[in-house]
Amino acid sequence: MIFEAVREAIISAAESGVREATEEVRTLARKFCPVESGTLKESIAAESNGLSGSVTAGASYGAYVEMGSREKAARV
Repeated sequence: MIFEAVREAIISAAESGVREATEEVRTLARKFCPVESGTLKESIAAESNGLSGSVTAGASYGAYVEMGSREKAARV
């Protein structure tokens, strides 16, 4: 049916938009990431699955750089 084809086209376009937006966020996160050793910057990864996407930092200390700690202010 025509409605099924339109539905599939809309879903496909939305998934493509999620992939593009997720990659753009990853690119910006890497661009603005403070760098000492480069480990944090290189650990930033993007993943999209259908209509959801996420950008994460694999370095164990990423949250401390973003949010700060008792000893050090956030560096974002």
